[in-house]
Amino acid sequence: MLKSICSIKFFGKRIPIYCEWEVTKRCNMKCFFCSTLLQYDRNKMPELSPKEALVIIDQLATLGTKMLHFSGGEPTLREDLPQLVEAAKSKNMFVFITTNGSTPLEKMEKLLNANLIHVSIDGTEDFHDSMRQAPGAFNKALETLRFLNSKNCKTQITTIYTPTTSYEMLEDLCDIAKKLGVKISIGILSKSIYTPMNETGKNMFDSNTSFLSEYANTIKSLRVKYKNLITNVQPFFSIIQHGGLDSYGCRAMDIAISLKQDGSISFPCNGLPLQLSKGDIRSIYYDKKNVMKFGILQGKHQFCKNCTIRCMGFVSALLKYKGVLSILKDYVALF
Repeated sequence: MLKSICSIKFFGKRIPIYCEWEVTKRCNMKCFFCSTLLQYDRNKMPELSPKEALVIIDQLATLGTKMLHFSGGEPTLREDLPQLVEAAKSKNMFVFITTNGSTPLEKMEKLLNANLIHVSIDGTEDFHDSMRQAPGAFNKALETLRFLNSKNCKTQITTIYTPTTSYEMLEDLCDIAKKLGVKISIGILSKSIYTPMNETGKNMFDSNTSFLSEYANTIKSLRVKYKNLITNVQPFFSIIQHGGLDSYGCRAMDIAISLKQDGSISFPCNGLPLQLSKGDIRSIYYDKKNVMKFGILQGKHQFCKNCTIRCMGFVSALLKYKGVLSILKDYVALF
């Protein structure tokens, strides 16, 4: 991977080291901050067949993909997800899964070969269940975490900081993570073309600068109290301090590839799907017209302003010296 990073950074090559793959739009929850919630009939959108999905993994391997994140929707709703994990692992990929933790334990047991499973918990019980419009979701997520831990599967709580998230609630969540023996990653509600509204109908990003500042101060305070229980403070923290990925320097198209549930490549990323192209991945990814058209837009489009999309921030940071060092440090602390 380091060889690929050097090829991108110093020789101007494009290698999709990281793949963000929304393997399904289907979900059994209704999180207000999820972009798929706004898509018409998301639970019936066309998906790749198991055979087609395996072809995609083969193509990613030939392109040099080393990290593969299965997301959604709720990725575990794909019955073939265990087979996709095994296929990616056989290609020496580091496999992440982000789940809401609602999957039956007998199915979750088939995913133990994943390198890391993120279980999403947004806060304490009432807040979490309300945010996801799913009574009982909080307790089920905790049950899933306990089960995965009992199987020695590497897990992590991932939560989203919103304008309605309180510091006291995050303290409670950190205490829960500490008792469970898992680390917690606290991301931030991302601005995208799906502009979220709060319960009063006000745009949550009307005061985006203060929102980022509040988030930064909250993470600083939690880090002082809980230290390494909070992961991924850097380089994501640097992106927040810069005011967003647009100012930090987005490199999404140079080092990553974003896929939708039907196998389409999303340009420039899944957070800003200006164009979806389906077909042979290599041909589309390296198509000069796509590179020229969307390459100049990464971090420059009007909707990229104040972008805090975690996955694209992570891979963009890989092309900065301090970013690589901080990511390696977090990796060592996690594993």
